[in-house]
Amino acid sequence: EGDEIYVRLDDMNYGAMAEYVLCGIPEVAKKPSNISFSEAASIPLAGLTSLQALRRGGVKEGSKVFIPGGAGGVGSLAIQIAKKMLKASHVCTTASPGKGTEICDQAGADRVIDYRSEDFEKVLR
Repeated sequence: EGDEIYVRLDDMNYGAMAEYVLCGIPEVAKKPSNISFSEAASIPLAGLTSLQALRRGGVKEGSKVFIPGGAGGVGSLAIQIAKKMLKASHVCTTASPGKGTEICDQAGADRVIDYRSEDFEKVLR
């Protein structure tokens, strides 16, 4: 019964494993139907980490952004936040070929550097 939700509990150092918890409405989000509860559980912390890093880095509309490790949890969310929310004009990232590159492309990266065969420092100059 009811909606499937996920939450980032405020003031919790290690999360919670409980059938029921008390939390505020701003902490709750509806779980997308196409992801599991395990996948949803990773979104709040990885998403918040991504958003904080991008904001502290001064990313804003029109920015060009380099996000290392774009195929990981934080990186793949950072690509999406930079492009869609903060309106960065160009997002470049690193990933392995194959699945890693595919994840970054699907997240919206403009350029994916194969860190195994390309020197990202040279590419970014």
